[in-house]
Amino acid sequence: MKACHLKSILLVLMSSVLLATCSGSGGPFFASGGIDGSGVISKGSISAFGSIFVNGTEFDTSNAAIFINGVEIGIGDEAVRENLDIGRVITVEGIRNEDPNTAVADRVIYSNNVKGPVESISDADAITREILVLGQMVVVNAATYFNGTTFDTIAPDDVVEVSGLFDDTGAIWATFIGKTGGVVPGLEVEVTGYIANLDPVLQSFEINGLTVDYALADTSALPDGMPAEGLFAEVQGTRDAIGEEMAASGILLGDELDADDAGEIEVTGFVTDFVSPSEFTVGNQPVLTG
Repeated sequence: MKACHLKSILLVLMSSVLLATCSGSGGPFFASGGIDGSGVISKGSISAFGSIFVNGTEFDTSNAAIFINGVEIGIGDEAVRENLDIGRVITVEGIRNEDPNTAVADRVIYSNNVKGPVESISDADAITREILVLGQMVVVNAATYFNGTTFDTIAPDDVVEVSGLFDDTGAIWATFIGKTGGVVPGLEVEVTGYIANLDPVLQSFEINGLTVDYALADTSALPDGMPAEGLFAEVQGTRDAIGEEMAASGILLGDELDADDAGEIEVTGFVTDFVSPSEFTVGNQPVLTG
């Protein structure tokens, strides 16, 4: 069983595999499997390179296609090392070997949770900081890996890329933060989350309190070509001068697992919605057990 940290994180293994909570509460539940039992999809943070380790499985990425924010940027181990870091949350699709701890990856997919300037920093306690980035609450602690900055040196107006797991409040528990620069005019920013308070007349919506103006955005990749209330979306654009609103240039569907294409699915994340022990959501992934 994987090490537990933060709060209420689950590793969900679907395909007749045990589900358990970090606290040890909750008994075994079993989820329905995929179409043929041959494929595996694993979503979680990178724990080591080897090729790549996610959720305790070593994936051979020597021939895997690497996708960053929806764009294929290369194939193989070199593309992995040049574009990914320990702590980033990724999705790996592949085929498990006879050794259950190894698999061969077909695709590695990464999208950040939020990219933009640090707006404020406060200390929750001696080992935990709460950082506001584009209106998104980011929790930083001992589980966070850093690149280009540190727990002690991160500062307001640093432009950072955040990868992590969001909880039921929408806060992002950062497993990775990378500093990419400082604030400049026309800075491109990104945010991923659920669309709320959609106003088709004003052509705006909110993601965790951040107002997004989509009047000039390319929305052609969305279902029906338009934003919808409750849709999990990735938004790209620029922020206004005072940082209170984002002008979207493009909106895509947020990463979701293609459950029909795998016999085994692994998801690490917080329970963000709970209906019953047989129906709940981990991150943005609905889970039905039976």
